[in-house]
Amino acid sequence: MNAITGNSGSLTAQYHVVDAIDSIAGLTSKLNVSDIAFVINGQTSEYQVSRLNKIEGNICVGGIVGFSNEESRLYIKNTTNNTPIFANQDIADTNNSYFSYAGGIIGMVGSKTVLENCSADSLSMIASKGDYCGTICETNNGFLLNCSASVIYSNARNYSAGLCGLNQNNAMIKNCSADKASVIGQEMAGALVAVNYGYIQNPSVNSITVVCAGAAGGVAAYNGESGIILLVHNMDDINISSTGDNVG
Repeated sequence: MNAITGNSGSLTAQYHVVDAIDSIAGLTSKLNVSDIAFVINGQTSEYQVSRLNKIEGNICVGGIVGFSNEESRLYIKNTTNNTPIFANQDIADTNNSYFSYAGGIIGMVGSKTVLENCSADSLSMIASKGDYCGTICETNNGFLLNCSASVIYSNARNYSAGLCGLNQNNAMIKNCSADKASVIGQEMAGALVAVNYGYIQNPSVNSITVVCAGAAGGVAAYNGESGIILLVHNMDDINISSTGDNVG
């Protein structure tokens, strides 16, 4: 078994550093909250909490919203989910990947959708049939800003993560964190993201345990060719365990 344990040390990694800052700045400049058409906003002094016995459906199941398509100009902020989410079916895309679009806040984040100050807490278990699993969202095509997850147990068929299962090309995850969490997956597991093709800037990961049989990572299990990860904070107290060959 390969294992990486860091109690007082740190992990520092950068990918595509030469172009990363310019690329992220260009993407951030496209984010204009004033263009948002529909806003879901929790209380200013205390997050709005979704607290039910469970939320269950076939596909597109979320604690706040099930799915936002590519044209949905949606802004969700100051919300917390602590309700278990169950998605009982999946659908295949053209690459034969399977998606249930299940998430603690939203199943899929569209390219014009923003999640800010959203979180998932100790009861935010996600049980789905799809390949990807994340306690904030299953798939991100838009923006996750200042979102967090804690005391997590995620177990998808293949790719599990604390925050987001699949971060797509040109999607952004900025200033997001996972604290005091456990992420358990099968093929890949990451503290924040399982598979990253987009941008992850300034992540914070503390007191995390990641366990899977394949690739495992303190930020992302797999960082694709277009993926950019910029670390500012040290990553402390991270325990990563995998029977596979790719651990970091």
